Amino acid sequence: MPTPIGRRSIRALLFDIDNRLLLIRRTKPDQPPYWTTPGGGVEPDDPSHEATPHRELIEELGARIIVGPQVFLASQRRGDAINVQHLHVCRVLSVDPALRCGPEYTDPT
Repeated sequence: MPTPIGRRSIRALLFDIDNRLLLIRRTKPDQPPYWTTPGGGVEPDDPSHEATPHRELIEELGARIIVGPQVFLASQRRGDAINVQHLHVCRVLSVDPALRCGPEYTDPT
């Protein structure tokens, strides 16, 4: 029997116009802050994997982006399932902090 897929997420290797890699500083309760690539979980309403980084980067950064090709697929066993993470190369077009939304932005914890 094949191992089921658990969480599926997308990360953006996000580059600006000067080809600098952009990271975000993530803060979670009971963990020290850390730097990571933006992105997050694929939601049932996302029509495709390419749609997820568009939604996630609006939520996290207020960023409009171009989603490029998937360049890496990482998987990790978690309990009885495998979590899968798709990494896409992306280009930032604009950032407007007023567009930020979602639980990462609105939940003060």
